[in-house]
Amino acid sequence: MAEEREVIVTNGGGGSGAGMIIALVLLVALLIVGFLLYQNGVFSGAANPTDINADININPPAKN
Repeated sequence: MAEEREVIVTNGGGGSGAGMIIALVLLVALLIVGFLLYQNGVFSGAANPTDINADININPPAKN
């Protein structure tokens, strides 16, 4: 005769997906922050207009 075996079935997947939702929210937040920093010139290497200070003096040519 064959032996009877006990089979235990567990639900290893599915669930609410809370971890994936949190990861997605964090990813979107990081993308928004990165975009805003890029627009402000932090990553673009562009000069900030408030940092530019130029003194321009134009002297007329000397008359002989």
